[in-house]
Amino acid sequence: MAELAETYGLEEDFVIQVIDAMSGPQRSARHSDLVWKALLKGGQQFFDAAKNLWLNSTANPIGFVVATGLAGYLLQTAVNLFQAMTGAHDQADGPSAIVWAVLGLHLACFARHGRMRFPAMSSGIMAGALLAGALLRTGRISVFDVGFAVSSGLLYFVFGALMTLMGGYIAAGRQARNLSGLSRQEALDRRFAIKERLKKLGPLRAHQSDRRRFDALKSGSRWILLALCGGALAGLFRVLVLGGYQVAFPGSDLTRDPVYALLRIIAAGATVLAFLFVGFIAGGVRRSLASQVLAFLGFAAAGFFPLGIFGFQFGVRQFAPEQLPSYGMLLAMSGILTGIGSHIEESARLQRRRDSDDPATLVAELVLIEKHLNRDASANFVLCLDVARSTAMKAGQDPLEVEWSFRELQRLWSESAEANGGSVLSTAGDGAILTFSDAYDALRAAKDAQTRLGWFNMRVNRLEAPFRVRAGLHTGEAQGALGEVQYNDVIDIAAHFQEHAPVGGILVSETFARLVSEEPLTELKDPVDGLKAFLVVNPTLGA
Repeated sequence: MAELAETYGLEEDFVIQVIDAMSGPQRSARHSDLVWKALLKGGQQFFDAAKNLWLNSTANPIGFVVATGLAGYLLQTAVNLFQAMTGAHDQADGPSAIVWAVLGLHLACFARHGRMRFPAMSSGIMAGALLAGALLRTGRISVFDVGFAVSSGLLYFVFGALMTLMGGYIAAGRQARNLSGLSRQEALDRRFAIKERLKKLGPLRAHQSDRRRFDALKSGSRWILLALCGGALAGLFRVLVLGGYQVAFPGSDLTRDPVYALLRIIAAGATVLAFLFVGFIAGGVRRSLASQVLAFLGFAAAGFFPLGIFGFQFGVRQFAPEQLPSYGMLLAMSGILTGIGSHIEESARLQRRRDSDDPATLVAELVLIEKHLNRDASANFVLCLDVARSTAMKAGQDPLEVEWSFRELQRLWSESAEANGGSVLSTAGDGAILTFSDAYDALRAAKDAQTRLGWFNMRVNRLEAPFRVRAGLHTGEAQGALGEVQYNDVIDIAAHFQEHAPVGGILVSETFARLVSEEPLTELKDPVDGLKAFLVVNPTLGA
């Protein structure tokens, strides 16, 4: 400390205070930073491990449902046995926490995949598992067991379908935004990857698809006939099952008959599935809504068939004014859900075709990507500015003063661009690239930058040597947003013209010169990059 104080002619106490002020806060900040970084790293590792476990375990949805369902059943059985042995019986009504946890995992899995087939298959598995469990417990299956299994399976399917729609809708929206959210480099990578995949496929041929049968049902007005027939068939099934049972057992008390209650559940389930099917096949929310109304008309028409309680009077009661609002709400809900589900399934189908290298799908994506890459293609006017002999200017100067002076010069260039309707594309190194949408705006900005340079050297520049600037101008069409393009010949040519410009001058290309025909220009003897070069006679404003 004493040597340092003596060297700079300072008091030793003052030197100690300066060193403490420099080192103290840095030490404390360094320790807190280490702790925070360790927490962030540990949290990220835990999140990545949990994410990988979830993705791997749910890769096969049906296997995941069966495995977690069986694990939940065994765990619940163990808990019940433990409670029976200890006498600590759970008095709570309804499903246990284990059941809710397993159901939550299943719903999350359905949401991840976004395909309706998985909750449909899983609901059937669940109903079968409930019946098997009843058979193991009592050795027989009662009507109550069947009704409980069917109603539980339907309820499970409804919740699973809702989560599937939610997850599928989010995934479809993400795919729709995926292309617009790509950076230019990512879009180029995908374009070349698709071209490589198409090259490996050889001659392009259309793939056969089982989906054509469903597409045929959607075409023209076939979906209208399908909706009417689907609703009518569901209604006839209800009439035959319920009305037929009433005819077969005329003296039965239907309000207390468990078999009749079970048949009502089955008929309701068949009706729900029929309405969902015709809405799903119709495609799109508008068609799905219309299909639900048509299916209801067919369903209600079947109620006029005289069997049991059904007949003319029953059919008329279906259209009672007080019942229509509730019917309308149900039809609207099913129409919206099935319409969204159809859109989601279509998006998933396109993704599967894309993953399976379907030629038509790959070509369509290639067209969209090239359209995305060229979406901002337009004429650009580029001004390149650079400091002449900048290395010699910096020699022997204070690095901080060099940094400050060059930064202030770049600020001046930015002001010149903004004042003339342009923008700064880049300020790398000792130069800048400015872009404009008008040729005269670009030329006026170049003159403004050269004009203000004298004032800058007198009032702002902290270096011994004055700043001298070269300017180059060129115009051309850029394939994409100029700021996203890694290489563009418009910028490249403008930079070369700037390099060949005299110190304090402005050099423009022949293409640019045609657009500023009123400006006095003089042609150089030697071309630049094979292009004619023209020097602006008056490189400053007011000259």
